[in-house]
Amino acid sequence: LSYEIKRIDAMAKWEQGLLNEALEQIMSIDLNKVDQNEEECYNNNDKKLHSKIAFLRGQWILRMTPPNEVNKVIEKVMPHIELATKLDSQNYKAWHRWSWVCANIFHADNSKTLAAIDAIKGFMECVKLRAVNSFSDLLQMVSIFFMANLDDESFQSVSTLISSLDDAFILRISQQLFAQLRSEKGRISTFVVELIRSRLPRLFH
Repeated sequence: LSYEIKRIDAMAKWEQGLLNEALEQIMSIDLNKVDQNEEECYNNNDKKLHSKIAFLRGQWILRMTPPNEVNKVIEKVMPHIELATKLDSQNYKAWHRWSWVCANIFHADNSKTLAAIDAIKGFMECVKLRAVNSFSDLLQMVSIFFMANLDDESFQSVSTLISSLDDAFILRISQQLFAQLRSEKGRISTFVVELIRSRLPRLFH
C-alpha cells in the first residue's frame, strides 16, 4: 500500500475508535526508507505527506495520554513533531503542536529556558503561517517571553525576533505590551518602551 493509503486507512481507524490499531499502523510506516539514490525522486509532495504522518504519530500519542500524564510522554512525542516541521516548514499543525509541547516543558520547569526559546520561535512560525488567526499564538509567544529568565544573548535574539513583527501584529498585542511598561524586569520594560517608541508614528498617533 502507498503511504497515503496507509495514512488514510489509519485515520479511518482512529475515527472508528480503534486508537491502538490506528497508532500501530501509522507508526509502522517507514519514513526513513528514502536513501541517497532516491533523493532526486523525493519531492515536496513526498515530504509534505511524510510530515503529516510524523505529525499524526506525535498527535495521537498525546491524545491517548491523560492530561495529567502528558509530561511523561513528551520526550517520546517531540522527535515526531520536530521531524514534521523539518519535512514541511509550512505545516502549521506541526509547528503549533511543537510550540505547545515546548511551552509545556517550560511551564513545568521555568529553568528550562531552551524550551521557552523553542516555544517562542515555534509560535512565531505559526504567526507567519496563519497571520489572520494569529492572536492566540501571539499571546502565548509574548507571555513566554515576558516570563522566561533568558540569558543576555538569548534575550537579545528573541527580542530582535519579536521586534521584526509587522505593525498589524504589534497592534494586536498592544495591551499586553503596555502592561509590561511597569514590569519589575528592567530589560523587559526597556524593550517595550523602545518597541512602542519605534512604532509610535505609525500606530499610536
